[in-house]
Amino acid sequence: MNKTKLQRDVSSPLYVKEQFVGSQRFTGTQKDVLSALLEERRGYTEEQVLEIMNGYLEGMVQ
Repeated sequence: MNKTKLQRDVSSPLYVKEQFVGSQRFTGTQKDVLSALLEERRGYTEEQVLEIMNGYLEGMVQ
């Protein structure tokens, strides 16, 4: 892993599944998808969650 990527990851706050599902940032449908895809008690950055969700949704379209 290069140093720039590591520094970016360290500076991004981590949130757990419950925080994303309880946030107002996502719609009800998006929260359902996140509930199914995210692991309990694991920390995620907002960027990681968006990548996970978008990857899942793109797979559904194909």
